Amino acid sequence: MSMSTSAARQASEDLDPRRYLVVSSDSHAGPSLERDLRKYCPASYLEDFDDFVRQVPRGVGHGQLITMATQDDAAPLLKEAFARTSGCPGQTDPDARLRDMDEAGIAAEMIFAGGQNGEMLPFIGIGWDAGSRDIARELRAVGEHIWNQWLVEFVSSAPERLLGVMQVPLWDVDAAVREIEWGRTMGLRAVNLPAPRSDLVAYNDPVYEPFWSACESLGLPLVTHGGGGDAPLGFPGPGGKHLYLYESGWLSRRHLWQLIFGGVFHRHPSLKLVFTEQRVRWVGPTLTELDSIYDSEDWARELRADLPKSPSEYWASNCYNSGSFLTEWEAAMRDEVGVENLLWGSDYPHYEGTWPSTKLALRNTFSSLPERDTRRILGENAVTAYGLDANALRLVADQIGPTPEELRVPLDPHEFPAFRSAAFRTAGRWSS
Repeated sequence: MSMSTSAARQASEDLDPRRYLVVSSDSHAGPSLERDLRKYCPASYLEDFDDFVRQVPRGVGHGQLITMATQDDAAPLLKEAFARTSGCPGQTDPDARLRDMDEAGIAAEMIFAGGQNGEMLPFIGIGWDAGSRDIARELRAVGEHIWNQWLVEFVSSAPERLLGVMQVPLWDVDAAVREIEWGRTMGLRAVNLPAPRSDLVAYNDPVYEPFWSACESLGLPLVTHGGGGDAPLGFPGPGGKHLYLYESGWLSRRHLWQLIFGGVFHRHPSLKLVFTEQRVRWVGPTLTELDSIYDSEDWARELRADLPKSPSEYWASNCYNSGSFLTEWEAAMRDEVGVENLLWGSDYPHYEGTWPSTKLALRNTFSSLPERDTRRILGENAVTAYGLDANALRLVADQIGPTPEELRVPLDPHEFPAFRSAAFRTAGRWSS
């Protein structure tokens, strides 16, 4: 029986001989406060900087994951994985990082703060939120610019491959616009958008219009990493670390509906928003709920008059989800997210990510997926989302990228790494 035309076309697409172009939408760096960042601090703030260094808890990194990894009764493999992350040279050495990327087959990666190595950003903390509200906003703005300056130098080693995510003082929109204009000129590629918090104006407020306009005109995507935003109620009480693990994703993406219903994507059709390390299964149900509100006859007549497209349509045109270290069962949900809206990330060098077993993780996730979908998720979608130079990255991918034949081979049971990070988790389990 001969194949249909559409089936033949798909088969032809699946015979692309090129190596995969892989872009990680999630990676981290952890510069040292004293060795790497202090030199960027303005002289008038050095005393404050040194006070921060003396007072900040060291060796605890971010969130409850590190607490679990470092407590006395942690499993030996977990402690070993955390030690590997903490001592990873690629946290601060771009050449070491590029060697790790080459070994993993990654052409380019977005770089967030928060290296999970016990280092903090000055006056900020972990670095993908807006910092502690107990620290003066003036100091936090200084700390964000210090990170941005260090990052400019770090990514300059390979500007098409190392893609810096800048920090901005969103509580001062004019200052935030000046910072992204400077950062874009200096080669930074994306803007960290802190998750909604009670001490920031909600993102549907018109006060942010100059900021959205600047991001759109500069071609700077907004990226929000999981784990930011307000702390869950009940944290850090009994069961607090588990409340954090369950609620942190939702608390990190509440601005999706603020931006949609606030008309931001309608007014700024080229603005892009990426959710990073926030898993996958939430997207489909969330869009269904948002569409049901939009379609409500009683509640949304005025809304529909102002917004010509449904929430799921704005998602398709403006939003992306990087579940980061995707599992096979998450990749199988790609149509619910939109096969052109799903991204991949290694979470380098975090111990819950794919490194140093990235090639195994890729095979574990993508061995059964059609090659065309794999190409989109692993890199092509990211090229669109971040406005990357596809030709330049193709030259890199042709040298280091995994081949379709390599990723088509499923893992044998004996090939799984001894420490199965979250990249190898099964449905319903954090790790296995």
